[in-house]
Amino acid sequence: MNKVNVPIFTLTTEEFSELLIQSIKKAGIDTMQKQNEDILLSLKDVMQVFKKSRSSIFAWKKKGILKPFYVAGSLYFKKSEIEKVINNK
Repeated sequence: MNKVNVPIFTLTTEEFSELLIQSIKKAGIDTMQKQNEDILLSLKDVMQVFKKSRSSIFAWKKKGILKPFYVAGSLYFKKSEIEKVINNK
């Protein structure tokens, strides 16, 4: 969390209220963005996103295009990484 020094005595109640609301909204947006980055997609999900076969996804993994994560022996991909690949096409 970022800390901001705000001299309270120079703010009106309305200004302080607006600053507080903006800070709370920003904190909520930052949290939602972080949660979005942590979403993991299964191999099947990624195959559906790209409309590619299992062997194509594994070929991309081998080339370093996709970076997998293993959780309890299962293969997953970060949603944020998949979105980067899509946006770079």
